[in-house]
Amino acid sequence: MRRQDTIRRRSLHGFTLVELLVVIAIIGVLIGLLLPAVQAAREAARRSQCKNNLKQIGLALHNYESALNYIPPGSGYAVQPGTLWTLALLPYMEQGNLIGNLDLRKYMDEAPNYAIVQKLVLPGFICPSDPQAQDPILSDRRQGSGSRNPLVCQGLWYTGSMGPTIPDYCGWGTSPNVCMGAGFGTEYPTPQFSGKYLSVSPCFQGAPGNACPDSGPCVGLICRSIRPIAFREVTDGLSNTFMVGETLPGQWVWNCLFCDNYPVSSTHIPINLTMENDGGIPRDYWRTSGFKSMHPGGVDFVMADGSVRFVSATVDYLVYNALGSRAAGESVFASE
Repeated sequence: MRRQDTIRRRSLHGFTLVELLVVIAIIGVLIGLLLPAVQAAREAARRSQCKNNLKQIGLALHNYESALNYIPPGSGYAVQPGTLWTLALLPYMEQGNLIGNLDLRKYMDEAPNYAIVQKLVLPGFICPSDPQAQDPILSDRRQGSGSRNPLVCQGLWYTGSMGPTIPDYCGWGTSPNVCMGAGFGTEYPTPQFSGKYLSVSPCFQGAPGNACPDSGPCVGLICRSIRPIAFREVTDGLSNTFMVGETLPGQWVWNCLFCDNYPVSSTHIPINLTMENDGGIPRDYWRTSGFKSMHPGGVDFVMADGSVRFVSATVDYLVYNALGSRAAGESVFASE
């Protein structure tokens, strides 16, 4: 009798199959509720790191400008080896020792430079929100022909803003290159999606009303040229002009940290336009090299005054381009 009583008491304290299923269901619901919150918290941390990276880049650009009275030129593409805004910033980011073994008299695809940049990783130029950040050395779809870009190199998640400038769009070798940067109005073309492709119509060199504020083919702050821009030339206001913004390096073949041909992006491409809009091919940089990110809803920029702003992907297209130009006379404000 005592043994039967003991067995009966144990059975009274056990769980039935229904009770176990209910508990499992409750746990599943709780996990389902908590998982989005955990993911959101992780993305918030990643975005915070990304904004901090941009803040440090902006600070380095200001320190560079304080020392030399201009910000570094974007690129010495086809003109002057070793001229690259990312390289120029490293001493001002306490990373000058990383380029000590590079020969700046040569291109980055030449010895001894190429052997170094194939393995060099600089976290300050990587946005952790992009899954590609887990393997930042890009070795696929890199474009080297027609440039001195190293085929294997770290991607560049933060590109200089050349504003509403469309280099090469009307054909390679045209001068001046296409640019939109002054007196925005209804007479100016706006990009239209034609199937999966982005087009700008009509194609034109310059625009009415002194669209290019100087004799050069770029209306932004960091251009694909050896011409440096001084802050005194930013007559639209430092707080109203993009300096550097986010991009996704896996989206276009010309992108890398040490690529002399295209360490920049243009605002003529709408925010978050991905290579899927170009038939899935990360090829034509005038279509796929715009500012974009994995952050929900938009892209972080560091403005010319050093502040970091989040710009929504729904921003008015003309306002977006006005924020890209440095001296077109528009009156606009970027805001969170």
